Amino acid sequence: MGSNANDRSERFGDMRDYMSNTLFQPHRARDAIRDAHQGKIPTLLGYYAGLASVPITRWLAPMGFDYVWIDWEHSAMNIETMTTMVHEAVFLSNGRTIPWVRVPGHDHATMAYALDAGASIVVPQVDTVEQAKEARGAVKFGRKNGGHRSAPPFRYVHGLTDVPLDKDHSLWENFNRQSGFMIQVESLEGIQNLDAILTEVPEIDAVWLGTIDARVSMGLPGGHGIVGTEPEWLEAVELFHKTLRKHDKPYSGFCLAKGDSFLKGKSYMSMCIVAGDTLKLSEMMDHLTDRRAEMTQKQNGANPASNVAVGDAELHFLLGFALDKEQERGFSSQPTFSAIGSRFVLGPALHINIERARAIQVTGQESDRPERVIKDMIREAYEVGQFLKSG
Repeated sequence: MGSNANDRSERFGDMRDYMSNTLFQPHRARDAIRDAHQGKIPTLLGYYAGLASVPITRWLAPMGFDYVWIDWEHSAMNIETMTTMVHEAVFLSNGRTIPWVRVPGHDHATMAYALDAGASIVVPQVDTVEQAKEARGAVKFGRKNGGHRSAPPFRYVHGLTDVPLDKDHSLWENFNRQSGFMIQVESLEGIQNLDAILTEVPEIDAVWLGTIDARVSMGLPGGHGIVGTEPEWLEAVELFHKTLRKHDKPYSGFCLAKGDSFLKGKSYMSMCIVAGDTLKLSEMMDHLTDRRAEMTQKQNGANPASNVAVGDAELHFLLGFALDKEQERGFSSQPTFSAIGSRFVLGPALHINIERARAIQVTGQESDRPERVIKDMIREAYEVGQFLKSG
């Protein structure tokens, strides 16, 4: 970038350092990703906007997320709603949040709507070099850049919002250098073609591995919380990351863990999503379940185990008990285990739900333990005790 861009660096310590001359123009998202990738700034932390909701975007904008991922691909929103969400994220965050839009396909007109709104672009399901080149054409201005994007004649006010950040280049060339261009690889074919894609289309700024779609495309179970261990899956993932390292390309993805698990996960990423509107709203189901359980306990008499405080020692004893019971029944168990998306079943009366407990270590190490899960464990341990007493 020119001197104007460099003069703005290190002023705020957030994404305002990557603003253009005006919030009507896109951030220097490409520079932000590259700086995060090179360790010049911390990993960019964003939230997933899975709902077509302007009020939710407005509510979250002042919180200071580095970016928002607006999912136009899997959300029933029209062009006006998408555009308004982009503007709300930018203007009500005072430039602290960079909007990214995952477009619903490879149509150049759809990409143009999001780009003209001021967003950076996520193009899903890129499997081939030809698809990547077509996406580049929709994102970039100028045939010399491999682009065929149409310049919007009345999107900017002449002399007011159309002043380029780097005056040595045209407004459109500035936009080529500012707007981010990310692709999603979501099939084994895409993973196998990624080397050729990044060789032929070096303008790609970051790559996201769409694990659910990729696993489904390979005939493997796909869904939230599934950690694949199949040899063919591990081989595909290794090829994906090996290719990114070869081309020195930033990696982006979800990182919803906490503590050491989060720090380890984000160490591989230049951009990571740490929260989402749909994810937080889903927690309301837990609140409803808890309140109903409390009402039931009140009606039937308080459960003496329901309010027991649990510390590390009690947790490790309980999990040790679980392992012992598993071994007694002839199931193989490891001395330590990661309990993502699993459920221990210990006899006809005890079901220890550890679906949301991440990386619980029986060795005595500190771990992330959602309070509700721990209370469920204690309550269910009490229930199995009553069952065993009853013979």
